[in-house]
Amino acid sequence: MNIRISEENFQKIKKVIAPSFFSGFDSPPETGCLLLVTRNNHPARPTLLVKEVLLPEEEGDIISQSNREIVFSSQYLRRALLKVRADNLAGILTLHTHPFSNREVSFSIYDDANDPGLMQNLYDLQPEGIFGSLVFGKKAIQGRIWKSNPLLPIGLEELVIVGESLNFIPLNGIFEAIHPEPAEIFDRGLAITGNGALAKASKMRVGIVGVSGTGSIVAELLMRA
Repeated sequence: MNIRISEENFQKIKKVIAPSFFSGFDSPPETGCLLLVTRNNHPARPTLLVKEVLLPEEEGDIISQSNREIVFSSQYLRRALLKVRADNLAGILTLHTHPFSNREVSFSIYDDANDPGLMQNLYDLQPEGIFGSLVFGKKAIQGRIWKSNPLLPIGLEELVIVGESLNFIPLNGIFEAIHPEPAEIFDRGLAITGNGALAKASKMRVGIVGVSGTGSIVAELLMRA
């Protein structure tokens, strides 16, 4: 399962987590927030869509914060759950950082010990919901949702950032900077697309609105590609 997020909301996340990765800090804090999500139940490619980044802006939203943990308060989680119900959304993803992780990041022993209890409580309050967590390193992200009955973690595949362009970040906890080289037949397009464009395009579903003059040509070219 993938997650889609607007560029605007992703920038909000980057602003929240920036203190965890400031250079020159000997002991940068873990930072985080809550993501309110809805769901696209496509039979082949179900996707979570980030509707809102709920920031910890109210006094008491964070119980404790250090370079090894961040603990969200019950009032913060309750506010998120009430918004999920009011806006008819699907659920909540918790998000936090590991300040000392760079190109690789993974859930810690602390995360693995505390996530199940939190997720079970959320499912008890919203049985039809969907709940999970993301952990950010400086360059890498790992994500998982928790399946209920029985409570088990399932890895998320990819974060898709939708703005003027599409950016894809794997959610396996490993930063991937090298894109596959295109076949020689496509080399002439490198000046425009750069490495990795064809690999990204191969993962997409393309919809064409209107197939008259221009649309029919585009449809044919896409089919030939």
